[in-house]
Amino acid sequence: MIDDGSRSEGWIYPTVAMLLVQTITSVAVYTASVVAPVAAIDYGVPAAWIGGYMSLIYFSAMISGTLTGDWMRKVGAMWVAIAAAAGSGVGVALFGLAHPLTGILAAVIIGLCYGPINPVSAYTLNLVSPVRWRPLVFSVKQTGVVIGGTFAGLLIPTLAGIFGWQLAAAFIGICTMALAVILLPLTRRFGRTPNTGTRGGVHAIVHSVGLIVKERRLAAMAVAGMTYSGVQVSIAAFFVVFLNRNLGLSLVEAGGVFAATQVAGIIGRLIWGAFAGNVISPTTVLFVIALISGVGLMFWALQDTDSSRWVLVAIAVVLGFSSFGWNGVFLSEVTGAVDRASVGDVIGGVQFFFFGGVVLIPPLFGACAQIFGFNNAFFGLGVLAVAGGIALLRASRL
Repeated sequence: MIDDGSRSEGWIYPTVAMLLVQTITSVAVYTASVVAPVAAIDYGVPAAWIGGYMSLIYFSAMISGTLTGDWMRKVGAMWVAIAAAAGSGVGVALFGLAHPLTGILAAVIIGLCYGPINPVSAYTLNLVSPVRWRPLVFSVKQTGVVIGGTFAGLLIPTLAGIFGWQLAAAFIGICTMALAVILLPLTRRFGRTPNTGTRGGVHAIVHSVGLIVKERRLAAMAVAGMTYSGVQVSIAAFFVVFLNRNLGLSLVEAGGVFAATQVAGIIGRLIWGAFAGNVISPTTVLFVIALISGVGLMFWALQDTDSSRWVLVAIAVVLGFSSFGWNGVFLSEVTGAVDRASVGDVIGGVQFFFFGGVVLIPPLFGACAQIFGFNNAFFGLGVLAVAGGIALLRASRL
């Protein structure tokens, strides 16, 4: 068993395990996004509903993330990860039933399962990763988000075209639940986190968020991170809808372009993670990411039905490389600023603000898209991305 302070197990095996969990739960989150144009018809709602659906997922994740530190103290980090992976599969299967009530329940379950992933992995990987390479190790794990998005973008539309989107969702749900079994051997390697004397329930939520609010620099970073996460998830949620409804691409074509953003995101996370702390400062890396994201979104806002497919793919790659590449560096910076015993609680608290951005920004984006059109909404999102980078630079000086 690895206890606090031990690094004897090495970092590769735990990193692969956390990568798998991140991938599984990310597929669950992205499933609704890639089938939104057809699922919305069966649900009887506009395609822009996906913004509200994603917000419900991340609102649930805000709550469960702050409770994760307490859960890890009670049952152990890996048992929390296994439950999250299996529960995500249940949520995807419920989404496929295409009933308003099960749709709401699916979003809540998927969110409750998604919230623990960053606190669990941050605690686990912080025990085993060398300090110098921590940004890269965290970024490797975070590639699971974009690997999951790539998998969702390529496979689910194809399955939906053959079997219908509901059976595709059921298939993904069953596979996700089955994959959680792979993690069982790790429950003996990673035990419970040190007891810091906190209580569960509302007390755990207050404790986790309070750790961020009380520390001025962490609070400023968390608020800046709200824009990074909100921009990323807005792109993920509305990308396929924009390509399909506004630019006339088929669902499979749109899913392929979306997958290009995810592949680029995998590469971006690894490159940004390797650069941070070894070549340039993590703060500079995060600012450059925000700047590239903003400019890329402004170019994306200029696209129409006459745009070349190659141009669309090129911009998608730029957006994936930047907008989906920040997480590992950001989480590594936060983890390195606190003691190991508090990592789960602090990451849960920071994530509360990150996911707060997701709860607020995608629905706002959806409303702007309905009123002003998707192109203008994407341009505004680009401005927000740049503003977030500037806010992070100011936070670093506190």
